[in-house]
Amino acid sequence: GQIESMDPYGYLPADLFGNLPFYLALSCTYTILAILWIYVNAKYIDQVIPLQFWISVLIMCGMVETTGMYGHYEYWNEHGSLSLSIMTFGLIFGISKRTLSRIVVMLVSLGYGIVKPSIGADMCKVMQLGGAYFVVSFAYVIVTMFPTKHKKTDENDVDYVSLFIFLLAAIDT
Repeated sequence: GQIESMDPYGYLPADLFGNLPFYLALSCTYTILAILWIYVNAKYIDQVIPLQFWISVLIMCGMVETTGMYGHYEYWNEHGSLSLSIMTFGLIFGISKRTLSRIVVMLVSLGYGIVKPSIGADMCKVMQLGGAYFVVSFAYVIVTMFPTKHKKTDENDVDYVSLFIFLLAAIDT
């Protein structure tokens, strides 16, 4: 059989209902931040350093991620079922935002745009670490967010979640 329940506020489970206004507020905050960031960069266009373009992409990814996650929870609340496409869209931009934030931290640590106009061959290494983080983080999200319903566990099975957490920690280090 199938059981369907609806609360007075919608289909969203009570423990997740707080995510709906949270992602709405976060999406509005990112939009305001993006507008202010564009205004300040346009006003001081002659003083913009390359690192600020990376930060612009980072803000855009955060704005798209939070809007996608708000849309996911809103759809779930209205229709009573998950929208895998909206959720996947939001999660991919979330992974991209986390990857870009790590890349920006590495670029700042290496002095890119502040002390050095270019970091030369190190840029390739930074991009490789960023790509590795994106791939492992995407695999971690797949394992944790989309579990299989009929999973057999044996004693010899590898704990994939622990493996991905270890790999993410190693990449961060």
